[in-house]
This record gives sequence, C-alpha cells and structure tokens, in this order.
Amino acid sequence: MLSYLAVAGTLASLLTSTAAAPINGLDTRADAVPDGVPRQIRWLKTTPESPGQAAPGEYCLQVGPPGFSTGIVNIGGCFNASPGESTSGGPGDLQLFYYNLGATKIRVFNPDTSEVQCVDFGDNPSDGSSIRLAQCVDNAPGQNLYITDDLHIAVENGPGQCLDVQAESGLQPIRPYGVVKSVQSWSCSSGNDNQIFIFSDESTPSPTPEGEARQIRWLKTTPESSGQAAPGEYCLQVSPPGFYSGTIDVGYCRDLAPGQRDNSGNIGDTQFFYYNLGSTQIKVFNPETSEVKCVDFGDDSTNGGTIRINACSDNAPGQRLFITDDLHIAVENGPGQCLDVKAESGLQPIKPYGAVKSVQSWTCDFGNQNQIFIFPNASGPTPPPTPVGEAKQIRWIKTTPESPGQAAPGVYCLQVSPPGFSTGTIDIGGCFNVGPGENTSGGPGDLQLFYYNLGATQIKVFNPDTSEVRCVDFGDNPTNGGSIRINACSDNAPGQKLYITDDLHIAVENGPGQCLDVRAESGLQPIKPYGAVKSLQSWTCDFGNENQIFDFVGSSF
Repeated sequence: MLSYLAVAGTLASLLTSTAAAPINGLDTRADAVPDGVPRQIRWLKTTPESPGQAAPGEYCLQVGPPGFSTGIVNIGGCFNASPGESTSGGPGDLQLFYYNLGATKIRVFNPDTSEVQCVDFGDNPSDGSSIRLAQCVDNAPGQNLYITDDLHIAVENGPGQCLDVQAESGLQPIRPYGVVKSVQSWSCSSGNDNQIFIFSDESTPSPTPEGEARQIRWLKTTPESSGQAAPGEYCLQVSPPGFYSGTIDVGYCRDLAPGQRDNSGNIGDTQFFYYNLGSTQIKVFNPETSEVKCVDFGDDSTNGGTIRINACSDNAPGQRLFITDDLHIAVENGPGQCLDVKAESGLQPIKPYGAVKSVQSWTCDFGNQNQIFIFPNASGPTPPPTPVGEAKQIRWIKTTPESPGQAAPGVYCLQVSPPGFSTGTIDIGGCFNVGPGENTSGGPGDLQLFYYNLGATQIKVFNPDTSEVRCVDFGDNPTNGGSIRINACSDNAPGQKLYITDDLHIAVENGPGQCLDVRAESGLQPIKPYGAVKSLQSWTCDFGNENQIFDFVGSSF
C-alpha cells in the first residue's frame, strides 16, 4: 500500500504536469471525481444475534474506520450524508460509491486527497480472502466486477467469487464510526442473504411488478389450544417486523390496500403478492425501497426448508413456482416440494403485526389443508370453466330418530363440508334451497349444488370464488371407512369414475363394490357458518341400505 506522502507526491506531480490543472478545492473535486452519481450500497441484516450485536435492519458498505487510509471495506451503520458532507461519524464519501449495474468498477472518492480508488478482490480471490481498496487499474482482474440480476457483486469472468458479509464477524467499536460486519470474498451462492445488496439507482428504480396485487389466503379449519388463533381465514405475509425479515409466514388479514399504512406502522404491501395461476414467480413490492423480491424455496428445497423472499432472478430454481389446479404452491419441475403451513407452529406476537403460523417447504400432499391456499380474483392461462349441465342437489332422507341434540328425521342435502370449499371434503347438512351464485346466511348455494348424470358420471362441484371445478373422489383404493374428498377433476382418477345406479346408490364404477355411505354413528357438527348433520364414508355397497340411497333431484334415467 502506498504511503500517504507517496500518494500526495504522485498526485502533486500529476497536477503540476497538467496545463489546466485546477487549484480551487471545489474545482479539484469536480475534475477528479468519477463519472456518475455517488450512491450507497446497502445490505439487509435479517438474522437477530446475541445481545451486543447489531439488530436486524439496513446497513451500508463503507470504507473501514478510521477512514480512507485503512484501505479496506466493511459494513457499518448508514450515515445518509451527501458527497462532501460530514457527520459525527465521518465524511459521507466513506459510504458513497460510483458504479453501474452489470459490468463495472466500484469506485470511491477521497475528498481530502482527491484520490479515486477501486474495490479490489486481488489477482486470485478465494474463499475468505480480503477485499481492499486499490489504485484503479483497467487490467486489474479483481477490480473488474459485475453486479448481477440477483444483486450479487461478482468478479467478472472470474473464479465464481462474490462479495460476502462474513457471518461470524461482529461489532467493532473503532472510532469514529465503527463496524457492524466484516466482508470477504466467497463462492457465489444464489439466494445467500450475505451476498445480496441493495443498489440505489435513481436513474433506473426497481419497477412495481406488473399485474394486480392480491392476497394469498389460508383457511385454518382445526381448533387448537387456548391462546392460539381460532379457525378462519388468514393471509400469507412478509414476516414481522417487516420486509427486512426476509421470510414469509401466515398472519391476520389486514384491511389495508397496497401503499397504505396504519397507525401501528403496518404496511399493506406486506400482505400483497403479484402472481398468476399456473407457472409463475410470486413477487412482493417494498414501497419504501422500491424493491421487488420473489418468494424463494432455495436451490435444493427439502422437507422443513425455509421459504425466503430474495432478489428476483429468472435463473433461481426455487423461484420458479406453479400454482396448481388443486391450489397448492409447488416448485415447478422440482423435487415435489410445496408451500406448507407448519402444523406445530403457533402465534408469534412480534410487533407490529404478529404471525399466526410459520410456513416451510414440504413434500406436496394432495388434499393436505396446510398446503391449500385461496387465490382471490387470480387469473391463469386457462381458468377452469363452469361444468356443463344443470346444477342439482343430491338429497338424503333421514328416517331414524336419534338421541336428543341430533338432527330430526327429514330431508337433508349432500354438501361441501363447512366452513367451505377449502375443506376438500363432503358431508350431509341442512338444505339451503338456493340457486347457483346465490348466498344464504350459511354460505353460497354452490356448496350444495352438483353437476352429474344418472349412470356413468363424474360428480362435479363449482367454486364461484376461484372459478374452480372439483370432483367427488373416493381415492385410488377405496375401502370400508375411507374418506370421500373433492379433488381436482381428472379423467384418469379411478375414484372419480362413479355410477349412479338404478337403485339410487353412488358407486365406484368398475371398482371394488364401494358406495357412498352416510356414517350411521356420526352426528351433528356445529361448524360455522352452516354446520353438518352426518359424515360420509366409502363402504361396501348394500342393496336397500337407507344410508346409501340418495334422491337425485330433477334427474331421470
């Protein structure tokens, strides 16, 4: 490293040999500073550490304390000062860099010496090697850098090395302005938060994602111990306390639009996502930084893996997702992993808005309620159509009185189990007697209206909220006591190929002699908003068994 006198002497020699060399300090700065606008390079700390270390938040790349003479760069608290402006910590120039996105050198200007230096990885960067400032040289391989689409600072055409915030490093109270974290060279790793930086760029701000911002909801159907959230609809969200957490979870839905903020500091954008049904990235927009991030399962998603929000990249495999016909969020062309609400997780009262459940990556499980989400007003390339034909009830006549508190003998209706379509099952309830698209106090009439033919048929149901069609499904190998679900319709699903017989049974066609059966020992289930009278199951077809005989309203053979 050249001494201060050597640098000053060299600079004096250069200035005296230049005919038009300025002598005024301001003119010297104007002539010597690099082209472009000086900007901060910020890093988002998302992980809390032991007491005495810096809290999660945004920090800035800086020339290390006590100043330019150190020749090193590290991470510190942001000054937010302009070029030439000083703070109690030091001149703003210590945290202002000159760079372009893509191929670039990253330069810094010392106003005291009018010297320009470049961030330099050295000639042979390797894991753990230091990052320094050096005299800018066109042919220095460690200065020819590239700011990537996924916001890494990489050595261009180099050995796959990136600027990395050293995880195990910590606070260094060096006067006058201190250090939060050290930096190093390390193998580039997509999605590694310690290699992702924020590049403020007034000329090319990050755009708001295209399309409509929509919630992604999850229906909690299972009551838990006191102190946990009650059954109901909740919303996918950026984890509290906000965008810098870098993760997502499930929380209470807030009545805030994108761009709105309430008195508690909640930002509506934390619960709004940009996506399509089918193949998609799921994006979120931070209005405070104008930054767009993507939901990311990581490069090698496995059971229990963390779901993060990272800088969007077309090449990140964990960001290429697929919202399926049965409303799962799956990794596209991946290892069969889906977004899963962690069953054993619970309330996390983190200010300002808290979380109800954690989420994780888990093996996709057809019909698993913890993997089924509601996509309001979402569109896809081929939205499912309304089924062909007339929507009709399927009724069951209860003839046998039961103990007090159970439903009286009478006519009841086959229905989607409460509290609604997201349950994925069917049972027997009190008849609504309303048409498609009409609502009652219990719910939409579509919950008790089916599309079918007598004889060979699929029995379909239509969800008007999602424009989704599902089919009654006995499963691949129905046996006595097996559950009956409503699943995405498939011509190849054996449990969806049914037959309404002459004696009014609903049987699996060409199957093992299994029929839809009202479970005799089941009873009232007062689940809001509309309740159930009896459960259903698969059972051996029994001629004359009233628990297997249904009334197909308005149908004829």
